Amino acid sequence: MPILVSDTSVLIDLERATLLEEMFLLPFEFAVPDLLYDRELAGELGDRLI
Repeated sequence: MPILVSDTSVLIDLERATLLEEMFLLPFEFAVPDLLYDRELAGELGDRLI
């Protein structure tokens, strides 16, 4: 399965557009660098992404 590495701003925009659930229906695995996760996604949104 291909792995797509995303910038956090893309994930935040997908969340604002209520498209995160649909994103995870795609045939890909998604990753965000640990440093970006810690700085920008840790918390409620990050918990939904794990």
